[in-house]
Amino acid sequence: MKLKLFFFIVLMTAAFATQAQSITTATLRWSAATTMDIDTGSLESGNAGVVSYPTKIDWIGEDGNVQYSFTITNTVGSWADVSANGLIRFDVSANGTNGNIQFSKDNTGTYVRLILYMPDAAQITELKINSIKTL
Repeated sequence: MKLKLFFFIVLMTAAFATQAQSITTATLRWSAATTMDIDTGSLESGNAGVVSYPTKIDWIGEDGNVQYSFTITNTVGSWADVSANGLIRFDVSANGTNGNIQFSKDNTGTYVRLILYMPDAAQITELKINSIKTL
């Protein structure tokens, strides 16, 4: 019985440690249930997502490959526990294009919003996240 209790405590501790991760210090995989192009309103289901690192953010396409790798140039806000409601924005840059990526969680869900400042207009894409996994 003591051995079962020990393993239960170890598993619960590991589960809590995985959930109580700070986005600024952990490497996290954010998997999307849907992707929306805010400009056109088109909504797609699939396997897109992002991987957030302490110094960069990789935008993962439907095929599972990195579409963009963004360098974090500035952080606005803090979010110590991604399992709790919160919001943080990263100013980013990739191949001469600037933008920001906002991670948020509220009572309606968890979202990642990418805004790229293109020469003609901003391109805005939003992911509705269905899982967050520590890598």
